[in-house]
Amino acid sequence: MAKQNAGKIFEFQIMNSIPNYMFKLRLKDTVMHFKNDTNPCDMIVFYDGKFYMFELKSTQNTSLPFANIHYHQFKDLELADKVEGLHAGFLIEMRKYNETYYLPIKKALDYVENSGRKSFSIDFLRENGIKIRQTLKRTRYTFDMEKLITEDLGEWKFLYFSYKKYW
Repeated sequence: MAKQNAGKIFEFQIMNSIPNYMFKLRLKDTVMHFKNDTNPCDMIVFYDGKFYMFELKSTQNTSLPFANIHYHQFKDLELADKVEGLHAGFLIEMRKYNETYYLPIKKALDYVENSGRKSFSIDFLRENGIKIRQTLKRTRYTFDMEKLITEDLGEWKFLYFSYKKYW
């Protein structure tokens, strides 16, 4: 039996962690990149009048290189996040640390453009992301996506905009 791609496993685990009362849509990966046929993100969730667009990334390294994220993913999420009632960002699984974070696109772009770094380190994610509670069940995780969507994101976006001006 072939070894499964860790990124695909992460996507499957996240999809199964979103409660059934929320609308969730996993966008199919395209193989037609040469024709500019790309998706803006991996997953869309709709709940309580709000949309959430997530690009999922998983790494075994100590940081996630910016090179692992396509330019169009940054730009598509940035454009989407400007829409009222739409949250866009990355779900980043740091397998080495057994930690997963939601990183809003605004925080991600600010760091990419101003830090002089080439990757999102675990320290940056711990300071700037929203940690997603996860539970190991035998060999796979379940993630508390319900709390992220219903509690953390609403509070975080309010707090973020109350003290930081959008550039």
